[in-house]
Amino acid sequence: MFKYQAKDTKFHSLDPRSKFLWFSIIALLTLFLENVFVNILLIVIIFVTAKIAKVLKQAIKTTLFFIPAMFIVIFLNILLGATLIFGVVLALRLFIMISGFQVLLSTLHPSELIDALESFNLPNELSLSLSISFHFMPIVIDDIRNIYDAQRTRGLEIEGIRKIKAILPLIIPLIVISLRRAMDLAEALESKAYGSAKRTSLGRLEFKKSDYVFISLCFLILVIALIVSFR
Repeated sequence: MFKYQAKDTKFHSLDPRSKFLWFSIIALLTLFLENVFVNILLIVIIFVTAKIAKVLKQAIKTTLFFIPAMFIVIFLNILLGATLIFGVVLALRLFIMISGFQVLLSTLHPSELIDALESFNLPNELSLSLSISFHFMPIVIDDIRNIYDAQRTRGLEIEGIRKIKAILPLIIPLIVISLRRAMDLAEALESKAYGSAKRTSLGRLEFKKSDYVFISLCFLILVIALIVSFR
């Protein structure tokens, strides 16, 4: 979940800024347009992109994992007096954002992410922090699963009301593991003299012909979505 997948695909070979633009357009359309047809169009685009990038399986797994959260969103909206359609639209927005974010992180190497963020004139420290945050997410999720399985083998009750009491034996080991990993990362950065000089990169970000074609398609999607919404 949210883990980089090294694949030899055209989408992987795109400039990371092109992938950011793709996700940004999807996110903006999702947040500011309430048209159901636009939302369905965006879902199709995301899964077609995932198929091209050969990360469709990961995208489906991630979205299925968050299906209960989408039903909770619908239920809470109905409970608060909103209409069912409004709740479904919000759930679709959550679905789109999660699946799009999954495709982005599955095709974006951590070093590419840092280079792309720095190309937007963000400070190197902020770029590194964001990159670490994004790419530590799958590691933390794996840690939770491993701790969960380990505690179950020790007879931890995790069903019914007792599941709430079982949170503490899961959280404490997770915090300890995360702190150890953070300390190891800090020591590794310090040993490489990180921050003592301006950071350099082996490669330069440069748009290729495929990037210009892809960016044109992204803006075409934007125009189509706006036409459908405001016609």
